[in-house]
Amino acid sequence: MAGRTHSKLLSERDLVDWLRRHIPTEPSLVPIGPGDDTALVQLPSKRLLATIDTIAEGVDFIVGRERPHDIGRKAVAINLSDIAAMGGRPVFCAGSVTLRKGLGGDFARQVSSGVIKTAAEFGCPLVGGDVTSWGDGVVVTVAACGVPAGKRAITRGGAKKGHLVLVTGTLGGSILSKHVRFTCLLYTSDAADEEDSVDLGGRRII
Repeated sequence: MAGRTHSKLLSERDLVDWLRRHIPTEPSLVPIGPGDDTALVQLPSKRLLATIDTIAEGVDFIVGRERPHDIGRKAVAINLSDIAAMGGRPVFCAGSVTLRKGLGGDFARQVSSGVIKTAAEFGCPLVGGDVTSWGDGVVVTVAACGVPAGKRAITRGGAKKGHLVLVTGTLGGSILSKHVRFTCLLYTSDAADEEDSVDLGGRRII
């Protein structure tokens, strides 16, 4: 429940051990996963799309109002959305969770679970990260890497006079819970121009 954020305190070591048990790994993609000084990732391409986003308590979400799982989910989804916007597919991600001291172990596990499950849902395995705590608000940072799904990345510079700008939902309002549970979509269009679109396994992003 969103309002129940306090439970038995969890040490950083206990949380790290929990994460290692719950983060799925695919040896063919991630020969060395969480637990070492760095991860070792087998790249499918020489070109990488890289992005990073941070969400913070009091700016992007309110602890006690949002479900902890949704906080972790949002931190991943906004990165995947950026990769999708560039016409790419995600390959892997890493995350950092900074907890407010006093929040319980259940909260920490639920936020982490939101990151892990969302990353796995979209084929973007979590290969490592960091957890810590301090006396201020909760902060979750995720960095993600992907590869162009087509011959080139789709950039903002490709916009031309006369093109349409389409927006789903309303802009802004992150702190009002408008974007906490959004789903990262690969948009489809039967009328997409082949030069300005990328085919992703039968789904088309434009």
